[in-house]
Amino acid sequence: MVNLNERYAARRAELIKRLGNTAAIFVNPPERLRSGDTHYPYRAESTVLYLSGFDEPEAALLLRPNAEDGKQFVMFVPPKDPSKELWTGVRAGVEGAVSDFGADEAFPLDAFESKLPDLLGGFDGVCYRFGADAHYDRVVLEAYSKFASMSYARAMKSGPAKLVDPSPLVHEMRLYKDAQEVELTRKAVKLTRDGHAVALNFVRPGVREYEVAAELYYAYNKAGGHWSFPAIVAGGNNACTLHYVRNDQTLKDGQLVLIDSGAEYGGYTADVTRTFPVGKDFTKAQRTVYEICLHAQALCCKMGKPGVEFIEMHNTDVRLLVEGLVSEKVLEGPVDKVIEEKTYQKVFPHRTGHWLGLDVHDVGRYAVDGINRKLEPGMMYTVEPGIYIPVGTEGVSEEFWGIGIRIEDDVLVTDTGCEVLTREIPKTAADILKIKS
Repeated sequence: MVNLNERYAARRAELIKRLGNTAAIFVNPPERLRSGDTHYPYRAESTVLYLSGFDEPEAALLLRPNAEDGKQFVMFVPPKDPSKELWTGVRAGVEGAVSDFGADEAFPLDAFESKLPDLLGGFDGVCYRFGADAHYDRVVLEAYSKFASMSYARAMKSGPAKLVDPSPLVHEMRLYKDAQEVELTRKAVKLTRDGHAVALNFVRPGVREYEVAAELYYAYNKAGGHWSFPAIVAGGNNACTLHYVRNDQTLKDGQLVLIDSGAEYGGYTADVTRTFPVGKDFTKAQRTVYEICLHAQALCCKMGKPGVEFIEMHNTDVRLLVEGLVSEKVLEGPVDKVIEEKTYQKVFPHRTGHWLGLDVHDVGRYAVDGINRKLEPGMMYTVEPGIYIPVGTEGVSEEFWGIGIRIEDDVLVTDTGCEVLTREIPKTAADILKIKS
């Protein structure tokens, strides 16, 4: 198998081909303060990880296609500083950027502003995504602006005449996962599977939501991973808040608990949701809604194969959910009218899935030039229908109030169909109840 450094180099080479005569800049942001002098745990910017594997704060990557001096990959990084490393650990430094990360040339980070204009000379444009960091925005804009100044014109220095967002180019590359990306995702899935197994066995009446989250985090960390997003552990009516993260309530018998959590490993994420009783069994109303959601989710998981439009899974999911909910009089039909008028959105307000990769909601367009995207081998995505009926929902029988259900799996498109990566995490009512009995 190709090692990671070679894989990063191959990705940069592919992007350089796509750039033409346009230079590209990607930056790792600085650490962010949480409070006082305490920082949030650092996570490198995903495209920087994708192109280099460099995970230290405050760095800039510069790609210079077919540079005359041969320096196509230039890095700007914080220099080594023994006094700082005593506190925060060893850093790569300028030398490490070359020897360990494959840079053709590297400079101290504080040289970025002064050296950038000369390094951009001769290129038609600059690819850089504005809006993420005000400091780098200013430096890039000032470097670009210099080529319109009279002093540069007199010196006969040609340079970029356009600013371009690199996202479409890079995001299209990131949308298709190679074998190593899939392997890292499989490891994230394994950690997620183990974490959800712990949670399923741990949940019982009287447990706090945050205790369940702590069990998940412990399972991920113990196995060498990390959570990919703050866990959602939502009991009862809390599950009707889509991104509920307070996690501070006590779980009660007779409730369902919705757990949406995934591990991150090697930068790649899993994203799984399971919903099950806090106690020993579903109520009749809970089981009815659960089976409607599970039926739709299972069929949509099977739909994935090359050539299927991504949006078609959502359309199928909506119809299956509406048919089930109308049949059980949770929604008032007819089915086609509910779908056409989108009144189902009061209980299912989100899409059925999203891309998955270095980001939980990973990059990549869902439509290209107004045409819905079709699945292709190497794409990874989630399938996550949900039904949410908050207490007090008008027009819905009170027996269904407070039920929030989401079931989510991670799927890889293969040459002949798809693979549900998270299939080993129990989701049928029978499998869940067998574990909880």
